[in-house]
Amino acid sequence: MTKKQTEDLIKMYERHYKYYKGWVFSYEHPGIFMYHQMGGQMSVAFTPEYDVEDNTISLQVDDGDGRVIFSDTVPFEPVRHDVIGTKVDPWFLFTQVRPLLEKYGTW
Repeated sequence: MTKKQTEDLIKMYERHYKYYKGWVFSYEHPGIFMYHQMGGQMSVAFTPEYDVEDNTISLQVDDGDGRVIFSDTVPFEPVRHDVIGTKVDPWFLFTQVRPLLEKYGTW
């Protein structure tokens, strides 16, 4: 993913998906997006790019003390089937993360 593509995706998340039921979005590391629990310790990490070999994105929940309480990969279809390495659609990515925010949320 290019720097511009990453910046555009971050802007999209900050504009449309920044807050969700007691969670706040942040860009943590190159390639890692996160939701942090407001007033809590938990975080949900996810990758905006997919693993080309098996067409999956990674999801992980940790409890704030370094313990991973959930980790999985989710299959998906690229936005454009003719381009290798195309990012996942932002809405689709959010629909994969949202159930974890609801399950581990406090609101």
